[in-house]
Amino acid sequence: MWTIEGDESYWESSRFAASVSLSHPHQGLSRIRVFDQLISEIRLFGFTFGNLAPENAESVQDVYKRGNDLVVTYIQTPDRPVRTQIYWRVLDGIDELGVEMIISTQTSLLESNPSVTVTSRVPTSSLRRLVEPLTGLFDSVAMSPRDSQMSIDANSGTPLMLFRLQNCEWSYVQLIDPSDFLGACLSSDDEGSIVELRQQLFSERLEKGVIRRGRAWGLFVPRADDEKLATSVFNRLVAEAPPLTT
Repeated sequence: MWTIEGDESYWESSRFAASVSLSHPHQGLSRIRVFDQLISEIRLFGFTFGNLAPENAESVQDVYKRGNDLVVTYIQTPDRPVRTQIYWRVLDGIDELGVEMIISTQTSLLESNPSVTVTSRVPTSSLRRLVEPLTGLFDSVAMSPRDSQMSIDANSGTPLMLFRLQNCEWSYVQLIDPSDFLGACLSSDDEGSIVELRQQLFSERLEKGVIRRGRAWGLFVPRADDEKLATSVFNRLVAEAPPLTT
């Protein structure tokens, strides 16, 4: 279950553990453990609002936990004229292990920019993208050391990326709702061992009274048969209706 201690909140169970800084959401989820394996250097779903510098502390309006959900609300400010609510929903069932992130934005202004950039940093031995979910066809994504940036076209495949983790028996699957997928950018560190995935949500202007919502999933699957499991995840999750939130 989630525990809230000051600015930090963490989830701890026998199968999964993760922590998040409430006022520094750009750092994302860290200290991730899958069963008894701690996955070092991984950071998932760090997010920044609009053009704000990521090191800026965000003002938390409210935070609470309910079941598997940690719900954090960030106030609307002059620099970020939208109110944003984040659900960190731990998926700890028989068929899935990881986190679903639900982002909701609204504004009191007649019009505003609700854009959010979501960033994950993953220690990766190889990277693959699901191209055709009906047949389970994947393409290899080759990242070279010092690649400044590689663009992922929204029209050339699905938004599911499969990271085969270094020195680990698990693979990591990241997926955003296809209706929100605008493409992505990839980069790597000097050794090519840490891959950074950046995706933008909410490119259109937001009007007063409108609530815009996006979803993303980060799941861990066994390395053996990971492509089949990732394809099954894609087909199941995209068919689900958006969850109810309050």
